[in-house]
Amino acid sequence: MLEVGATSGLHPPVKADEEEETEVTVTILHHRVADFDAWKKIYDGLRDAQREGGVPTHSVLRSTDDPNLIVVTHSFAPDHRRTSTAAGTSS
Repeated sequence: MLEVGATSGLHPPVKADEEEETEVTVTILHHRVADFDAWKKIYDGLRDAQREGGVPTHSVLRSTDDPNLIVVTHSFAPDHRRTSTAAGTSS
């Protein structure tokens, strides 16, 4: 079972109007860290770089059975490749 850690919110694609949909790309990373608290401190320090790289929302989930087993999600706007390239990161 996973519980929500720090979440800035995930939203499904939203209709801008009746004829247009906005697409969102979401990456999901499931992995184990050696020490969640140490990892989270570093992860939180990267938030500005994530925003600059095109990640407007993210979430961190932890296993209730193993606190070092995590799932991280990042959402990207439809133009994230252009934003990421401009920010000097790869997509």
